[in-house]
Amino acid sequence: MNKTQQIIFGLAIGTALFIGVLSGMSFSENIFVVMGTGLAAGFIVRFVVQRAFTEMNKNKS
Repeated sequence: MNKTQQIIFGLAIGTALFIGVLSGMSFSENIFVVMGTGLAAGFIVRFVVQRAFTEMNKNKS
């Protein structure tokens, strides 16, 4: 990954974690549910963004 992709990757994961924690707080007051929702959202976004970058790099070659 080049530097631009790393920056986009970091911003996407940070935003997903933030939104995941906020949505977890709206579901429950249990800290495990809140953190689990945040981590799940971060993992899903990480997978999607990494897959998109892999596909973009394949198409360039």
